[in-house]
Amino acid sequence: MVLTYIYHVILINEAEALQEAAKVLVNGEATHHAKVVLLTDAGSVLDALDSTKCPEVNALAQAITTLSKTASKLVLQWIPGHVDIFGNDVADQLAKEGGMMEQIQHNPSYNEAKTLINSALDYHWRQEHPQHNSKDAIHKLSRAEHVTIFGLRTGHNRLKHH
Repeated sequence: MVLTYIYHVILINEAEALQEAAKVLVNGEATHHAKVVLLTDAGSVLDALDSTKCPEVNALAQAITTLSKTASKLVLQWIPGHVDIFGNDVADQLAKEGGMMEQIQHNPSYNEAKTLINSALDYHWRQEHPQHNSKDAIHKLSRAEHVTIFGLRTGHNRLKHH
């Protein structure tokens, strides 16, 4: 649930950033009949543009359509994040600073509230258990394997009958 919410927020933020860039370029004289390349490290936005099932990017699609009418050529290009591409690190830093600013208050939906509560609980649990290592091999075991190990450790198994 938390990952779905985070994915949704990132998708919307990245889509809004691209939408704002497209609006600025449409209003600029330098982009009329020019080749325009929009770079993003959010492949999810580009995937969402290909899908008709994602209403969150409708405004972005409309802004891109408007921009494509003024530019001679428009390219949307995915770039890998955090690989020292000029501008990408600056954009990531600005996004991080924006995320730290006070946000406009709104009444969250039930699912948003549930996600925020779960995120807060998870954050506090991780603060109280700094020694927890989720990459430990024990966390890769299935539930059935955990049950078997528990049974062996506690003596609750069929071995004691032999």
